[in-house]
Amino acid sequence: MGPGLWFLLLVPAGLGAAARSAVPRTERLFPEVQQMVHRFSQEAISNYSIFLVAPQTRTLYVGAKNAIFALPLESVNQPAKMISWEVPKNHRDSCTRKGKKEAECHNYIRILEFADESHLFTCGTFAFDPQCGFIKVANFSSVERQESGRGKCPFEPTQQSAAVMVDDVLYAATVSNFLGTQPIISRATGNLEERIRTEMSVTWLNDPVFVGSTFLRGGESGENDKIYFFFTETAREYDFYEQVRVPRVARVCKGDLGGLKTLQKRWTTFLKTQLICLDPESGTNFNLLKDVFTLHSVNGTSAVFYGIFSAQRWVPFLAPAGAH
Repeated sequence: MGPGLWFLLLVPAGLGAAARSAVPRTERLFPEVQQMVHRFSQEAISNYSIFLVAPQTRTLYVGAKNAIFALPLESVNQPAKMISWEVPKNHRDSCTRKGKKEAECHNYIRILEFADESHLFTCGTFAFDPQCGFIKVANFSSVERQESGRGKCPFEPTQQSAAVMVDDVLYAATVSNFLGTQPIISRATGNLEERIRTEMSVTWLNDPVFVGSTFLRGGESGENDKIYFFFTETAREYDFYEQVRVPRVARVCKGDLGGLKTLQKRWTTFLKTQLICLDPESGTNFNLLKDVFTLHSVNGTSAVFYGIFSAQRWVPFLAPAGAH
């Protein structure tokens, strides 16, 4: 069977007391789940990796290799609207001359966010030269107003990243250089004087693998609005022979403009803490964060974070990651 997208609803069981205490809104028996599965695929297209749902129009946007799709939620297995966003041949040739594999020298879509009610904001790796642009939702025909995606989007397909659009401004967790050795969390768009980032220091970020991000409103004034980033990094607080990987959540304030004398163009509100996922019966510490989902409250001021954790030598385990 060729590559494609599968859509289904899974109801996990046997997840421990903490997970069982969260009553699901909807339950489906397995035979019902099988009937709900729909499949979408497009000839010669692969690497379906980024998904964005527009509830008002009942549309699912999908980012893939060299392409972006718009699918009606009710019939994802029907022909879809598609935008082709390929890398020019001379650009691909330049990429391979730099020592990269031909398969890597394409445009892998890594960001799809709502810029406003009429436009999507998207970014792709673009043969190790990240590019971003806007898509007009009404006609969904092309990527317009293209700009550099450095500091917003990864350079290569295997680099994990996270991004969230808040009030027309993109907050991104990615790498800022070609070699992938400079991880950053930044306010990546908006006015130039408001673009700030983390310091290039292992005390801030130490070889992180970014998983997800989300935004929480702190009230009507917006003064306490915060952005959260989830990742796994190498811990510096443990002095062991073997490097220890730990899951983290970092937080920055939306209104942070950086310091005046110190920390200029740097976050002054950056905080991070370790996430704990421990099986008390076996004593296994699930220290790798693989994915995260945010369940927002109705007013958007609080949320529950659900994380998928795994241990380096054990099978994956699903548990709530925390709550606010």
